[in-house]
Amino acid sequence: MNRERKILVVDDDPDFLDFVETVLERDHYKVSVSADEKDALEKLESEKPNLLILDMMMTEPDSGLALMWDLKANKRYESIPVLMVTAADRRTYLDLARRACPGETLNYGEYLPVKGCFHKPVKAEELLNKVGQIFGTRREVDSMQTKNMIRSVLIVDPDPVFVGDLSALLSSQGYEVETTGGIRSAVQRLKDVCFCCVIMDEDLMEMKGYDAVPVIKAISPGVPVIVTATQNSPEQEARIRQQDVFYYYVKGFDIHELQMAVDDALIMRMERAESATDERV
Repeated sequence: MNRERKILVVDDDPDFLDFVETVLERDHYKVSVSADEKDALEKLESEKPNLLILDMMMTEPDSGLALMWDLKANKRYESIPVLMVTAADRRTYLDLARRACPGETLNYGEYLPVKGCFHKPVKAEELLNKVGQIFGTRREVDSMQTKNMIRSVLIVDPDPVFVGDLSALLSSQGYEVETTGGIRSAVQRLKDVCFCCVIMDEDLMEMKGYDAVPVIKAISPGVPVIVTATQNSPEQEARIRQQDVFYYYVKGFDIHELQMAVDDALIMRMERAESATDERV
């Protein structure tokens, strides 16, 4: 529990460095920043961070990847966990990842020995959630605290394989899961049930996910909405985040990240319910 919480952030974007430093220091992490690979190597040696947040594309398109592989090949640094960040779209990410490790045939998100990959712009709560998970300080859902709260999740997604895998995972964690393939049937269920969150695919038959978020919020204003997508682009991500979604997840990464987002949504609903009770008292 006394593990140091030192983080080195490496990115050639000064605005992003300022953002990450502010967010993490507010949560009592000790943060150092570097704008290039040379300075990053010097700070790795002098400051010995416990976590590295690394931009994939800096002085060269794959310079962040090259630095990550150099560190993993060095016994002094191989155990340092790495979070990758990138402004690249999914296709570019895949191309660079495959080029960085030729011969690998793993799925998207599994090419690199990293703890996760964030696509810019990064949301503060998503970053804190992931960093907290790595350091073992993330809040856990207390089943005793939430025993009187409905642990129901609505999944709106036309992909039966993804829905099946996610439903099995959430059910194993004590959630009641309802599924539907479209927004019309989702609307009806939202009128009947108070869900702790909605997980919705971006590419629905009736409308795009970012257009469906306001529809859901009109029926259930307080419900956290998690949007998933098979493919990502800066334009799409910007449109989705404009709708005040709780979490944005690109399919292919560890599905347990979604479970953690659902846990956090439940915590938020619980805290709001407790706050409302206190105000009434």
